[in-house]
Amino acid sequence: MVTNIITPCWRIALLMAVISGLHPVITIAEIETNNVQYDAPTLLKLGYRDKDKIKTLRVTSKRGYYRSPAEARMHRKWKILPGANIESSRQPRLRIVSLYKGTNRNRVLICKIIVRYFRDPENKTRWVPYFQLNQEHLAIRRNGQWNPVTTIRGVPTLVVITSTTLPNPYGYYSSLEFGLTNQQTKIDSWLVQ
Repeated sequence: MVTNIITPCWRIALLMAVISGLHPVITIAEIETNNVQYDAPTLLKLGYRDKDKIKTLRVTSKRGYYRSPAEARMHRKWKILPGANIESSRQPRLRIVSLYKGTNRNRVLICKIIVRYFRDPENKTRWVPYFQLNQEHLAIRRNGQWNPVTTIRGVPTLVVITSTTLPNPYGYYSSLEFGLTNQQTKIDSWLVQ
């Protein structure tokens, strides 16, 4: 369910614009999707191949719901690439990025990427992001077998990790590559928590 992400400052600005009879410069859709996200450090990058070039979409650590600039583009595989390292004496908090096909109320969860920071062995004050892919509640056990719940045109669909990197001892990867078992997929939006 999409929650209203309009901040109190924007509510006041919109209320003042309505009362004064002025039209606000920014639209409600732009406020609700919170598309501008450049003031926070990069949490991860979503990579995809476009005509033999790898392009990336920047996902910042700022909480909120965002629409993808590459909306409605189908790709066989998506890459999760590391964002910025963080300099700190304490471990940064864990973040969850939910990736969706579709936007707003018509969105369908593809998977969740859990971002956890681990200490850089060469620099004790630097923390490096690692990733874990989580596909929640999309398989159930029926008659002693695991069966996918999500189907596309009647064919069961699961997210598959296709990268060749190995996870660290905690099950987190330095980078990931994934796709669906039976078709290309698109990432139209994401939610950072």
